[in-house]
Amino acid sequence: MGSDVYGVNLDIEDFEVLLSKDDLEEEPVPIQVFVTDKKYLGLEYPLSDIQLEIARHTTQVLKPETLVSLEGTEFLAGMKGQHYYDKYTVNEVICQLGKGSGKDHTSRISLAYIAYLMHCLRNPLKYYGKASGVYIDLVNLAVNAKQAQQVFFDPLKNLLMRSPWANDVGFEPRVQEIFWFDRPVRMFSGHSEAEGWEGYEVLLVVLDEISAFKVDSELKNDLRSKGSASVIYEMARASITSRFPRFGKVVLLSFPRFKNDFIQQRYKSVMDDLKEQRKKVAPENTGNKGALRERTCWALKAPTWEVNPTRERYEFDDEYARDPIMARARYECEPPEMEDAYFRDPETVRKAFIIKENPIEEDGTYKQWFNGANGHPRFIHIDLGLKRDRAALCMVHSPGAKQIKTSGGIETLPIVEMDYLRSWEALPYQEIDFASIRYEISDLARRFPVVSVTFDQWQSADMIQSLRSLNINADLHTVRKTDYDTLSTAIYDGRFRGYWNELLVEEELLRLKLINNTKVDHPTQGSKDLADSVAGACYMCIDNFISDLDVEVEILDEVDYDLLTDESIDKIKDALDEVNRQKKGVDRRPKQMPDELKDWLTML
Repeated sequence: MGSDVYGVNLDIEDFEVLLSKDDLEEEPVPIQVFVTDKKYLGLEYPLSDIQLEIARHTTQVLKPETLVSLEGTEFLAGMKGQHYYDKYTVNEVICQLGKGSGKDHTSRISLAYIAYLMHCLRNPLKYYGKASGVYIDLVNLAVNAKQAQQVFFDPLKNLLMRSPWANDVGFEPRVQEIFWFDRPVRMFSGHSEAEGWEGYEVLLVVLDEISAFKVDSELKNDLRSKGSASVIYEMARASITSRFPRFGKVVLLSFPRFKNDFIQQRYKSVMDDLKEQRKKVAPENTGNKGALRERTCWALKAPTWEVNPTRERYEFDDEYARDPIMARARYECEPPEMEDAYFRDPETVRKAFIIKENPIEEDGTYKQWFNGANGHPRFIHIDLGLKRDRAALCMVHSPGAKQIKTSGGIETLPIVEMDYLRSWEALPYQEIDFASIRYEISDLARRFPVVSVTFDQWQSADMIQSLRSLNINADLHTVRKTDYDTLSTAIYDGRFRGYWNELLVEEELLRLKLINNTKVDHPTQGSKDLADSVAGACYMCIDNFISDLDVEVEILDEVDYDLLTDESIDKIKDALDEVNRQKKGVDRRPKQMPDELKDWLTML
């Protein structure tokens, strides 16, 4: 039945459309126009197809009747209003995107566009049923304060300050806040280490690099209740659901750090929902909306070069050559297992430890050439076993640098040579004689220009004090994953040169496990004393490498290791099996590589 309004006969639907148009003070432009038109953001490049889909799902905050009133306009790009509403209205956007795909860029544009839509509405508070005097809040949360400020919020402020539209309507950019003058809209920058933001009228929460947030297992007690990824996510969901149940959004943006980390769990939950309901699953890079229990979620996964139109796959070839496992995680969102082998390329590791010569004679004395005549600074790291029954020492130096081609161009990076490796193991029911370790260090300091001796934190205070009394620079240094990452990168680059030690290579390095992509540890029945000493020494050497010294840049000749086929590796292992290096005793100085193995490798 029609109604006569100002002499025009309208049915109920037409009347609702008329009222919906009244909600708009001006007709909004589409996102791509907002991005490229000089009146608005005036950026040179539009969003890519994938970035546009992410932005549409993130910014769809309009009622279906409002969208119907915009049918036939440029805003809907030929779509029906109800169809646009059904497709893009979600409460959660889950995006696994490769590093460098423009996650932050897309997120900044989305926040700016929502602020623009609020200005297109005549009265945003009335539109969403809010009382006067409150604000509509848009929040970006990052893993730490630096990420929140420098990577996201400062560029957002710069983006708005260059926008004629933003300057016309007026806004005030503060350190961690942006206030708009004409509409009750605020933007905030926060981080996972900060206090909660309960009490805000949150329409949008972006959890930036959610996979870098601490997981529950990394936090303890009250800290877990504040800063873990799951707690922050649940807080965000509860906040937007209670304030804006139809239009509030939590946006998860990240590349995964390990299999089944937080963003992978959320993505998998959407995919499982579709499979359980026997719904068709679209390609990952086009996105999928949940079917039943995840029906308000939209999930997408895509590699860097498919999201960012300015990047090509070949640009990352060097990163894949240096560390193929982490490259797949960073750029393709295909991370390693939560607990997996740390070194995934055993042959490359073995090759790195057949370049140098063992400096120890069969009788345990030093070889004549073992001295510091070349003048290169030496770095020593000692790992003292937790039970005082094991210890390991490694000394390294950098003879120069090697040019490495990376995605960022040609980099000059230090070479590291392993000079000396030694381990101690106490007899049953006895402890290591720390005096023998002090003597070993002081003897090395007499032969070489030792500039740094570092220890892990276990039982090392007395040792450090004693060495300092001998004018030897000694300090604490705890070996972490960053130390091993430094060592592995040097190995994969061909910048690490060591000599053969079966216990180090076969029993420790190649048995190391990567846990949660945050920790490197040994198997339950294994150890990593030697590995820790090598990683610690390598890290200190590279960390203290002085690039502006007159250091020769060496382009190393590539050794032809193509002959190391699977059959060749099997022969190496057979030869190694014949060597019994499990001899017990206080002094476990490694012997030279077996002659038959050395001869066989020489033939290669």
